Amino acid sequence: MLFFSVIAIAAEVSFGAGVAFYDDFESYAVGQSFIMATNGWQASSTAAYVTNGVGYANSKALAMGASVVVTNTVTAAPNLKIWTDFQFMPTIGLQPAVPQTNTSSFLAYANTNGYLVVAVAGGGWYVCSNQLDKVTPTLITSNGYTRISVCQDFSTNTFAVFVAGNLVAQGLSFPANTNTYSSLLIDNPDYSSCLDTVRITTDIPPGMTSDLDGNGIRDALEIHLVGRTGVMKSGTLLMLQ
Repeated sequence: MLFFSVIAIAAEVSFGAGVAFYDDFESYAVGQSFIMATNGWQASSTAAYVTNGVGYANSKALAMGASVVVTNTVTAAPNLKIWTDFQFMPTIGLQPAVPQTNTSSFLAYANTNGYLVVAVAGGGWYVCSNQLDKVTPTLITSNGYTRISVCQDFSTNTFAVFVAGNLVAQGLSFPANTNTYSSLLIDNPDYSSCLDTVRITTDIPPGMTSDLDGNGIRDALEIHLVGRTGVMKSGTLLMLQ
C-alpha cells in the first residue's frame, strides 16, 4: 500500500486583519520538536522536528515522520485573496480514503504518477496533469523539493495552483464554502516528508514570473488581479526620452 502526504488549507474561524507569514526553519535548533506550538506551528508528535542538511535553499527544513500531522494557525480577515507558497518533499501515493472536503478550502495530494491532485466542489478530484501551455508539469517526487503555490480568492471561493512556478489549474471551486483562511495542515500518514520555505501572504510570492499563455503578462499577476489568465491585455506604452 502506498500512502501520501495530504495538504489541507482549512477555513473555519474568522481572525483579525492581515496575513504575512514566512518560515525557512533556519532560526530553530536542529532537532527541535514542533509538538509544542512554535511560531504558529504545532505537531501531533515528536516525529515533526527541524533537521539539517536537507533544506531547499539553506540547510534546515521541517522533517515529518510517519503518522504525524503538522498545522500552522494564521490570522486572516474574511474575503481576502491569499497565496500559500512552499517547497515540499512529500510522500506520493493513493487518493485519501476519507477526504475532509467539508472543512477545507484547499485539499491536495501527490499521486503515484507525480501529479498534484486537488479536491474540488462536489467531492470530486482534479488531476493537475497539464500546465496552461499544455506541457506536462514538473513531476512531484519523494526525493526532491517541488514548489507548490496556491492562490485562493475567499470572495469568490475559487483557487488556482502553480507547480514549480507554472500554472496547472485555475478557476476551480473550493471543496468547502467558506470566506476565511485559518490554517495550513499537512497530514503524513506513512514514510517521511520535508517542508521548507513556507510563505502565506496577500501578495504574489517572489519568483512567479512564468507567462505560459504568452500575452506578455505574467500568469501569477493575471490570477492575482482577475482570477484567470487570457483576460488582461498589455497597455500601450508611452515613452519620453
